Amino acid sequence: MSCSRFALPLLSLCSLTLTLAAQEPLRWHGVELVLPTGWTSEAVEEITLLKPPGWSRDVETGEAYGLLFDDETKDLTAPDLGDTIDAAAEELLPGGTRAGDPTIGRLGALDAHTFVYKLRNDNGQFTLRIDVFAGKDGTAALFAAGKDQKLTARTKEVQALRESLAPEGAARPKKRAFGMGKKATPPEPKPTPAPGGEEPAPPTDNPLARGRKPNEPKADGGGGDNPLAKGPRHQRIAGGREVTFQSVAIDVPKGWRVETGEDGTQLLLPPGFGESGVVEELCALCGDGSLKSLGAEDALEKIQEGLDELQPGLTLQGQPKAGQFGDLAGKTFVFTGQNEAGQAVEARLHAFDTEGGVFALLALGFPQKLESRAGDLGAMLASLRKAGGAKGGAGGNPRELCGQWLWLSNVNANNGGGRSSQSSLVLNADGSYTYSGEVVSTNPEGAAWGSENDAGRWSLQGTTMVFQSQSGEVARHRLEKRNHPKNNDPMIVLDGKTFVTATQRAPW
Repeated sequence: MSCSRFALPLLSLCSLTLTLAAQEPLRWHGVELVLPTGWTSEAVEEITLLKPPGWSRDVETGEAYGLLFDDETKDLTAPDLGDTIDAAAEELLPGGTRAGDPTIGRLGALDAHTFVYKLRNDNGQFTLRIDVFAGKDGTAALFAAGKDQKLTARTKEVQALRESLAPEGAARPKKRAFGMGKKATPPEPKPTPAPGGEEPAPPTDNPLARGRKPNEPKADGGGGDNPLAKGPRHQRIAGGREVTFQSVAIDVPKGWRVETGEDGTQLLLPPGFGESGVVEELCALCGDGSLKSLGAEDALEKIQEGLDELQPGLTLQGQPKAGQFGDLAGKTFVFTGQNEAGQAVEARLHAFDTEGGVFALLALGFPQKLESRAGDLGAMLASLRKAGGAKGGAGGNPRELCGQWLWLSNVNANNGGGRSSQSSLVLNADGSYTYSGEVVSTNPEGAAWGSENDAGRWSLQGTTMVFQSQSGEVARHRLEKRNHPKNNDPMIVLDGKTFVTATQRAPW
């Protein structure tokens, strides 16, 4: 088997022109898969590249994804399969070494063998994963390669891509799990109670892992005692920053960064996050509102499904422990397991009931790193409280608009050329925004690329979106909310320019 059929050097993989509309099933050698929203595909030599949004031509992106096929290897029992994949890995990630024996399991609806390779050099830590499965008249593979922090940021998208693999034409069951950022169903508005008094003073004692004030009796967590009836229990973090997520608010310590993920999840990033080249820990506020109560019979099942989307293979240790997180009663779930490199990984999920369903503060990473962060996590949990409303005010930064929105266009000319455009607008709950746009024009004699980037502050004033750029310019666009006529996905329309949601959301 010629390994060149199975490989292309990692650093030569870059973004090309738009050729496949987002979310259309990609049929390839007897199998099909669903690309994440905003991803496109492009055939380059012997590889079909799978391209995330934002790639630029001739720029080293630090990540690469694609499909490979070889008609000389007929099935997964071939005696030289391991040697062939090792040779392919050397071309995809030169110098990488295999991390243990391949694992045998399922990839979506297909049997698969998974090979993992690691490389560390002056540019950082790299990982290559090759999932091998049977295609029509040969053997196929799906690969993901790049810097560890890049791959970690794509975990949910790539996992969904893997799970979508199925024989061509197979029916696809729909699955809904306790969310890592799926659109929450907002609760019915209720009258706001009269203020009960001034906010408590910043804490003078760190309630590490206790979630209550010093000398306060411990809550039983049984749900029959309403902590709000006794007045606020939360403790603000001195010098911290307030972050709202759905119907709750939490403080993060000074120096932490807050980013809204493409799926609406709030990422809470400690100082120095990612500087080592390896993602050692990750904190996030997550949940989609589909789980209504921690007392539900399927609560643990939904939580496990949601965690599997982010870090597959972790198992619950013991029974969840009831506790009090600021003003909210909840439970702590501890999961342990290993990552693809065989390293110990732990997830601590602090879940709590709200009017809009169950949400959680998730800490995921290496156990020793999470242990060293326990003080910060305990203080953050102790600051949990009810936010002002489920969707924010009539103006400002409504949370229903937060997240990533995409505008895509592809026009073909009669002379063989064309023009493709792609824009990404990310609206963050803290009032910041980022915008990126790329235009590719082609003709029989060549191609031209153009890009545009912007950032600043955004707000909604009535039915007008106002963007205050860092350059000082102010832009105003009339906002309309529509649902897609084919799939009913929500869209935002700015002065007639239609942006589709980049992730699953409930219709308007």
